[in-house]
Amino acid sequence: MDQQELRATEARCIQESPPPCVTACPIHVDVRGMAAALARGDPDAALKVLKKTLPFPRIIGRVCDQPCRADCNRKEVGDAINIAALERACADLGTGARIAPLPSRGKRVAIAGGGLCGMTAAFDLVKKGWSVTVFEASDRLGGRLWAFPQAILPPD
Repeated sequence: MDQQELRATEARCIQESPPPCVTACPIHVDVRGMAAALARGDPDAALKVLKKTLPFPRIIGRVCDQPCRADCNRKEVGDAINIAALERACADLGTGARIAPLPSRGKRVAIAGGGLCGMTAAFDLVKKGWSVTVFEASDRLGGRLWAFPQAILPPD
C-alpha cells in the first residue's frame, strides 16, 4: 500500500463522523479515545473512556461478539482491530474511579430479570438517581453469563 492509499484509509477513520466500528457497536464505544489512551500507556484514562458507555467492562469485554470487527476500516489493510481485547486490557489494567450516582430523585423502578440486560438497566438508572429493585427468578444474578466457560468469563 502506498502513502496516498494509507492516508485515504486513515482519513476515513479520523473525520468528524464516528468511525464504522463505533456505529456498528450497539452501545457506541469510543474506540478511538480508548485506543489513544492505551497507546499513550494510560490504562486508567482508557478505562474512563470505556466506562462512559460500557456498564460492566470486565464482563462485556470478555463476552462481546464484536459486531464492530466486521466494519473496521483496518481490515482493508490487514486484520481488523480486536476491540474486545483492548476492552479487556482496559478493564484488567485500569484502576478507574467508582462512578458516583446522582442524588436520589425519590422515584423507584422495578426491573424483572437479573441478567446482563436487567443489570445494565439497573446500573444506568442508579447512576441517574433512581431507586432500583431487581427481581430475579433464579437464585443468582447474571442470567446466561453463567453459561460461559471459565476460560472466557471467570466466575469472579
